[in-house]
Amino acid sequence: MYALLFRKLEIDGVNYYQLYGDNSDFKPDDSFADYDNRATKDYFYLDGDSDIELEEPTLLNIYYDVDGKLTVLNDPTLFEKVFNEFKDKFNIVIREIKPVEEVVENVEKKILFQREAIGDLVQQIYLNQGIMASDLPVDLKLKLKNNILFHGVLGSGKKSIVDALEKELNIPYADVTITPNLKDTLEDIIKQLLSRSHNSKEASHGVVFIHDNFAKLTEVLGDNVYTAPSFYTDKGLIEYNGNIIDFRTLSFVILLDERVDYPLEMDDIDSVMTMADCTFKISTRILSDEEKYKVLLSNYGRLSLYKKFLNEYGFNMVIEEDSLKKIISECSKVDPGMNVLNSVIDGIMKENLLFGIHDVHIDEEAIEPFLPAIESFSDNYEPKRVTVSDEPNKSSTESNDEIVHKAFDDELEKISNIITRDVIGQDKQVKSILYTILENRRMINKSGLDNPKKYMTNILLRGESGSGKTMIIEKITNLLNIPTFIADSTQYTETGWAGESVTDMLVGLYAAAGGDLEAAQKGILFIDEVDKKATTDSHGGPSRGAVLDNLLKSIEGAKVAINVGSKLQEEKIMFDTSKLTVICSGAFEGIEEYRDKRIGKKKAGFDREIKQGVEKGVTTEDYIAFGMNKQFMSRLPKVIELNKSTKESLIKIMKESESSKLKIEKFKLEDRGIEIEYTEDFYEGLAEVALKKKTGARGIEQALSNVLESINIESIKGSEISKIILNKEVIDNPEKVILVERNKQKKLVK
Repeated sequence: MYALLFRKLEIDGVNYYQLYGDNSDFKPDDSFADYDNRATKDYFYLDGDSDIELEEPTLLNIYYDVDGKLTVLNDPTLFEKVFNEFKDKFNIVIREIKPVEEVVENVEKKILFQREAIGDLVQQIYLNQGIMASDLPVDLKLKLKNNILFHGVLGSGKKSIVDALEKELNIPYADVTITPNLKDTLEDIIKQLLSRSHNSKEASHGVVFIHDNFAKLTEVLGDNVYTAPSFYTDKGLIEYNGNIIDFRTLSFVILLDERVDYPLEMDDIDSVMTMADCTFKISTRILSDEEKYKVLLSNYGRLSLYKKFLNEYGFNMVIEEDSLKKIISECSKVDPGMNVLNSVIDGIMKENLLFGIHDVHIDEEAIEPFLPAIESFSDNYEPKRVTVSDEPNKSSTESNDEIVHKAFDDELEKISNIITRDVIGQDKQVKSILYTILENRRMINKSGLDNPKKYMTNILLRGESGSGKTMIIEKITNLLNIPTFIADSTQYTETGWAGESVTDMLVGLYAAAGGDLEAAQKGILFIDEVDKKATTDSHGGPSRGAVLDNLLKSIEGAKVAINVGSKLQEEKIMFDTSKLTVICSGAFEGIEEYRDKRIGKKKAGFDREIKQGVEKGVTTEDYIAFGMNKQFMSRLPKVIELNKSTKESLIKIMKESESSKLKIEKFKLEDRGIEIEYTEDFYEGLAEVALKKKTGARGIEQALSNVLESINIESIKGSEISKIILNKEVIDNPEKVILVERNKQKKLVK
């Protein structure tokens, strides 16, 4: 039967009753009483189906007896007095939480058409909070508490609801996805709860959201995959670093996808509830095509977010209603949720923005290439653009090799053009690096190669500080979506002596790939400051040269054992580096001296130089003389040297680079209503500062930051000043800044 739990308190001769919980599967016992024969004990159950009718049956409401009927106490003053009496007697600990309606409304602003599911989820979490914060015996708390199975079709908004809800709840929570290594997830839950609470007792009253990963876990856990959540709900008390977490009192919300490839009937869902130790279920609803259309265009919808992104850069999105509704209709045929639809929208945007940001039109022409891919969409399939050609026989005049090479050259040209908008003055070097990475990718994916490493090329990249070495690699790998780990070699030692072990670089790459070992093994390891290891002098510590020796394994294509996981359970896996691209970089300051010695360069009076063989440049022999390991250098056959900064090149960076700090600061200030003007000699002054510090573009950023901090922008933005003029004098003397008053064409010298 359905029973309601009350607690009773007599104040000034009046009996007050607080609704405290319910039990949908109650079996009458000594704690049960009908309305006319209520027990004298403080806690008791009443028949929720027949005995009573309640006004506003909400958790923690207080009622009193009026003519044999329980009536809600609405008098604010009296309510406060009675509620405080309840708190004092029953030692109630109520966390400051928002009203249910406020939370539901805030979440519904972001996730449309799921109000019922949102409301049920919030109310159930609040109900659990009230029960667990009470002085009830633990066994009664556990009897009343519900773990929740939150189910619905894939892409129906469950994850979005949880993400939005977490920002609204003032309750400790953990948000995890179960992995085959259940102990790792356990540690993650504990860490998250403790980080969001003041103590372990507060953490023990938190909420744990467990996201669906059952399809992948089936391969490891078999038919009992849905029992995985019980691993956590059954844990009881756990000691962790001196903290005791009570897993019995946590509220668990298990997210379950009703996937298209294995639809779950209601009986199956009930079975999953039992296996996952859940006693309450909440379902999202399937949206109509019209509702999906509204969701995409809502404030937090996919297309609106893309539109806001374009607007930030001064571009627009134009959406043709019929075309959008057509793509929605086609996607709904294969997926009742929005998973496929969102993926197709992402595909259309990716196709449009692959080679630069511009106006986007969602029309028949934009959606047509994606329609053939929708029908064959599966859970792990990302729709690829299907090329529709007006000249179907055109490719017959070209060989496959010609087509492949043309595509390769087109990609090389387009991506290098994008990068050189930011990295100024290094066009040749960018193209050379990009060519090598693309060629390596081609070898990795080429069939029939037993050892791709033989056909791949590693790179040594030399350039002064601030020349753009790291920026180039980051931009290339972001555009190509290649897992990359950037390591500072100065942080590593041969076996972790007073630093990290070089194998940790591979662990970092594994993490950068999201734990996808195959993707990590095809990734890029970028090792910066490698010139700092160019010595065999250990100075009482580990040999820096030994680090280069240990790196050889990663460079030459060996299988390296790495430790992944956590302290609770560490796992050793083999990392195959035969498909790994390794890029080493450094400034190698002073290496020209070794080149000069090699080619016999001499100085004669008044520093006049006799140039002999300068055209030969720096060679591998010079790097070895500098202190680089000979074997190490032999694994880096391609050496690319970035151009040195000049006054002219630095000024060009400031004026033309899309990442120019001056452009960015100008945009930010104008957004605050302050115009900023840089004089020509200001550009020259910043360039001179950067050249003196030998820090390239980085020196420009530092010098500009110093100037802006010195003139106190914060005090200016709220004043009548509308324009700032910066000239060369300001660099050394901020008082020389020229300020222009708003609505007055009058210049003020600060």
